[in-house]
Amino acid sequence: MRASIHWRPRRTARAPAWLIALTVAIGWIAPLRAGLTWDTTTVERVAKVGEDAVRLTFAFSNPGPRAITIVDLKPSCGCTVAVLDQRTYGPGEKGALPVVFDTRDFSGVQEKTIEVFTDDAPKPTTLTLRVTIPPWIEVAPRLLWWTVGENAAAKAALVTVHPEAKIKTASVASDHPAIAGRLETIEAGRRYRLIATPASTATPVQASLTLTLAADGAPPRKFIVFAQVR
Repeated sequence: MRASIHWRPRRTARAPAWLIALTVAIGWIAPLRAGLTWDTTTVERVAKVGEDAVRLTFAFSNPGPRAITIVDLKPSCGCTVAVLDQRTYGPGEKGALPVVFDTRDFSGVQEKTIEVFTDDAPKPTTLTLRVTIPPWIEVAPRLLWWTVGENAAAKAALVTVHPEAKIKTASVASDHPAIAGRLETIEAGRRYRLIATPASTATPVQASLTLTLAADGAPPRKFIVFAQVR
């Protein structure tokens, strides 16, 4: 006698009602908290020689179904300013955050950030501006020095000016009477020799030699070369 085989369909486990409700709720909440959408959060720029301020813009939009307010902006440096005339953006509305970076005290690659706080997100969005600032001049060496008791002979640093700087005048001044500074022109507007001479090397002394360069249509730029007896 053959044994009879009974097949019973496997029951599919149902998700708990609370899990279904939570999933549906998240599906509704997500679009309500869409937040601002930024075209890019990083902007790069190469500054021009003599450009005192670099102006950048971060574009954004509000894709969500409700208005979003930008409640605060926090730059990482006092050299960076971000100001919005409008703070609240309705559904579908677009905007732009203008940023001004003061480059006067910087050279090389500089990276600054701005934190954007909104009323719909617990954490800020970080915007990054990366600016390459070409140096006006190169000075070699940046330190002229003598040992105590050494012959008090003049020593020099070579100053090379960027060809796009278009320098019209150049001068040097010392902040200490014990070390004098003067500038010798090698090629007007391009190359100079900064010469420092100590009155004596009998005792240690330190001076800052301020090199001032002026170009048409731009405020003077100042650079420091150090001289010391040690």
